[in-house]
Amino acid sequence: MKRTINFFRNDLLFSISLLLAIIAVTLGRFSVQDINFKVIATLGGLMLVISGLDSTGILSYFGQILVKKSLTFRQLIRYIVLLSFLVRCF
Repeated sequence: MKRTINFFRNDLLFSISLLLAIIAVTLGRFSVQDINFKVIATLGGLMLVISGLDSTGILSYFGQILVKKSLTFRQLIRYIVLLSFLVRCF
């Protein structure tokens, strides 16, 4: 019990989110039809793909390349935004 209390005290963001979710479910109208299972399945698949890429080390390799190529922090952010835009287009 003490371990659970310490968990909720240490993870304040989770505690507030859980409290707000409980309030929203009890006070609001909630239905199973409100849940978009297609989006949840898509996000789960995306997490599996990213986890697989991370376990192979490809993400670390590309991250190191981006850091080496960029001269400033602003340029690094520019590369990351541009890369995410280009990947989203395809």
